[in-house]
Amino acid sequence: MERIRNKAAAILFFLFLGVFAVILRADKGISRMLDPFLPNQKEAIEVMEGMEEAGEQPLEERVTAGMASMNEELLEQLPVKNSLIELSGLVMKGCGVQSYYDRTYGMNITSNGYNVGSYAKTSTDFEVEQMIGFQQYLDSLGIHLLYVNEPAKYIDDSFYQEEFGGASYLNRNADLFLSRIGEAGIDAIDLRKNIQEEGLDPLSLFYRTDHHWTVPASKWAAEKIAERLNEAYGYHIDMSLYADENFHVSEYKNAWLGEQGKKVAKSYIGLDDYCMMEPKYETSYTIARPEGDLTGDFGLFINKGIYSVQMDPYLASSWHYSYYAYNMEMIHNEQADYGKVLVLGDSFETSMLPFLTLGIRDVRLVVPRDLGEMSVRELVAAEEYDTVIIAYVQSVIGAHDEEGNADYRMFWLE
Repeated sequence: MERIRNKAAAILFFLFLGVFAVILRADKGISRMLDPFLPNQKEAIEVMEGMEEAGEQPLEERVTAGMASMNEELLEQLPVKNSLIELSGLVMKGCGVQSYYDRTYGMNITSNGYNVGSYAKTSTDFEVEQMIGFQQYLDSLGIHLLYVNEPAKYIDDSFYQEEFGGASYLNRNADLFLSRIGEAGIDAIDLRKNIQEEGLDPLSLFYRTDHHWTVPASKWAAEKIAERLNEAYGYHIDMSLYADENFHVSEYKNAWLGEQGKKVAKSYIGLDDYCMMEPKYETSYTIARPEGDLTGDFGLFINKGIYSVQMDPYLASSWHYSYYAYNMEMIHNEQADYGKVLVLGDSFETSMLPFLTLGIRDVRLVVPRDLGEMSVRELVAAEEYDTVIIAYVQSVIGAHDEEGNADYRMFWLE
């Protein structure tokens, strides 16, 4: 069986090369494709030589950085890039390849076509230390703290082992972290428990070709947070605001390609479905922005112009980001009479936060990785919040172990 697979891989590889050559000839040759980059290359070398004479950055470092930039520019402007991605997808799928790059840091396609990730083991020491210190700071101000553990596509690490034969510590890390902050007296919602209690399939809450959760899952998560605010934080949110029958739903089948799908290829993983939801009932908002306040209904949170099934899915914007949560800006619900909440969140809040605002007077989202040197505590002190919610997808736990990780600063709560 392995010999047959190897032969198939070889045949597909040479077919790939042959089609690539035909595409390049159809594009009038590789030399003409590269011509636009040559003037840039000459100019870059002249600039580098001038910097060398001025005693600036070493030539070797500048050449390496310059070549990396040129390679990236070439790849982005490669006329046949998407065709090559499609061919690559066909080859990978034909050979039965499930893991791209590697099983630890790459993209992994399940037997039913979902992209999932793998995560290294972490001590959770940094995260727990920061959470305890932050809780003490908020206690001194009389502000409540609620942590929300947002799930990833599998809530049992054995799922990854069974699918790919490798180890992932995604849920082990979350279990350890939640246990430790619970012992420190920090209240938390573990949405994995809600998934289990309601008998939900974790994969059904997510896109196949993107790591984010769907719009219905976002609304569901906001509802669970609203329930906890009512139970433990003195809120009186009308939970009928979240009833499914109170929402208009627009469904799009085989409509878009997520962030990971664009790398894996449509030919391998296919297109994703999409569901847009907005309230049927009247809503009214004011969003405080430096350039002037925005006023309107729930439509302020949705860019419906993104929903174009006619556009090349490789060029189209991410449909997940058709919802917009106004990072750093205060959202004022004109029809709610209580609550001022700061949400420290990640990109999952792009679609969750608009639904959370339905029953709260004032809500502000801050994504800590975007703060630079700005202090989270300074942001807290600048407003009279009654509650701070930290809502992170559980893969963020452990990100501080690697300085190059995009989520390195997410638990920096000083």
